[in-house]
Amino acid sequence: MIDWTRVRLSQWGYWCRHGGVYLGLPRAAAFTHANEGARGTDGGRDMPDDLAELDRIVAQMPHLHRQPIMAYYVREGPLWFRALSVGCSPRTLCRRVQVAEQWIDRRLAALD
Repeated sequence: MIDWTRVRLSQWGYWCRHGGVYLGLPRAAAFTHANEGARGTDGGRDMPDDLAELDRIVAQMPHLHRQPIMAYYVREGPLWFRALSVGCSPRTLCRRVQVAEQWIDRRLAALD
């Protein structure tokens, strides 16, 4: 099941980078383009339900788990740069991501 959780996290990270909103906080570009397109649930850029479920779980995570997940799945750039943004080595970042993925996997399993 952890593999499926990683797939969902990858999809969530992609949506966060290209869709505009994650963890309830809009990107700066969302304010710039506020008057373009639809608003609300009638055709706007709302997060798909399965990703929104994952987004809520990530938002509830302790900061120690959320920070590596955000760096690994949402931020772009080489691994060493993402690790630097968290303040650790790439190897430590990968280990923290594994722990956070397991935390998320358990939460998803509890919802099913």
